[in-house]
Amino acid sequence: MIATIVFFMLLGCSILINTSKKAILSNRFIVEQLIQKQPTVFKIVGCFILLISLFLCSFYFGITSGVLFWLITLSTILSLLILIKPLKLISYKTIVLSFILLLTIENVFF
Repeated sequence: MIATIVFFMLLGCSILINTSKKAILSNRFIVEQLIQKQPTVFKIVGCFILLISLFLCSFYFGITSGVLFWLITLSTILSLLILIKPLKLISYKTIVLSFILLLTIENVFF
C-alpha cells in the first residue's frame, strides 16, 4: 500500500513538473509531449492523482498521521525531482521500475 501511495505521488509530481513553463523540459517521450501541449488538463490530472494519494494515506494511516506522512513524502519527492529532473536521470521507465522494486520489497518483507 505504501508503494502504491509513493507511486501515485511520484506520478502526480512528475506530471505537475512537466506542465511547468519555467522548468527545463525534455521531449523524449510521447507522454511528455502530450503533457506539455495541454498543460491545464494535466495540471488537473496531476492534482487529482495527488488527492488520490492523500486519500489513500489518510485511509491507510489515519487522518492525522496520513496527512503528516503525505506532506513529508511529498516534500521529499518534490525536492528529489527538482534536483534530478534537469539532469535527465529520471524518466517514466525509472518510475515504473522503482514502483516494481518498492512493491516487491513491501510484499516480501512486510
